[in-house]
Amino acid sequence: MKRLLSLALVLTLSAGGFALGGANADEHLTGVAKERHDLMEGLAGAIGPMADMVRGIQPYDADRMRELAETIASSGGDTLTSLFPEGSYDPAGEALPAIWEDWDRFVMLAGNLVDAANAMAAAADNPPGPPSAGPPDPAAGGGEPQAMDAGMALVQLGMSCGACHDDFRKEDDS
Repeated sequence: MKRLLSLALVLTLSAGGFALGGANADEHLTGVAKERHDLMEGLAGAIGPMADMVRGIQPYDADRMRELAETIASSGGDTLTSLFPEGSYDPAGEALPAIWEDWDRFVMLAGNLVDAANAMAAAADNPPGPPSAGPPDPAAGGGEPQAMDAGMALVQLGMSCGACHDDFRKEDDS
């Protein structure tokens, strides 16, 4: 059941959860607001192929998965927060003023993005497999629990993105 819910989340995320709004959004942005919009589009551009590999739409490639995860990790944390200097709110963009009102939470979530992307890179060698009957039972000779697979890591990465979007990004009207 857990695997089914996880895959449902991946399907939801890849079907539009990472879309960054209409094409017109970036036409009116300049300066740092445009830079952060472009960075977010780059993040979405990395998530899409990851989701396609997890869903079996594209062949699974652990090296490519790791590369995409590393791209996301390098775009989070300080790299991300540096694109939100005080006073840079732009009503034409998708960033909400709440970012600057709750800066500490924003910084924490930007750091969580790095952690989730690094976990995704670490899980890249464990492609999602068929649903299992649950974790191994050591008492029955089942050994140690398996490492997190790429599907679960992608779900966690998506949840990291969603946590920030929930509080700090305008809702998409489309």
